[in-house]
Amino acid sequence: MELQEVSCPRCGNRMELWVEVELKNGNGRRIRYYYKCPRCLNRLEDLTVSIERKNGKLVLEAEERIYVLRRR
Repeated sequence: MELQEVSCPRCGNRMELWVEVELKNGNGRRIRYYYKCPRCLNRLEDLTVSIERKNGKLVLEAEERIYVLRRR
């Protein structure tokens, strides 16, 4: 994952990268990376990583979303 400058598709303002960590049933975590516009609060999901412990092993799952944004 590479940090890049993203413009909001709704208002054109520069978006900020946010990271959210969520606990899942005490056995794992879900980490979400997303861009959020400080002006209109539009949100674009970027990457979700799930970490879980199953049978003494760590299981990692990653889901990345790809957007094609037009320049204004």
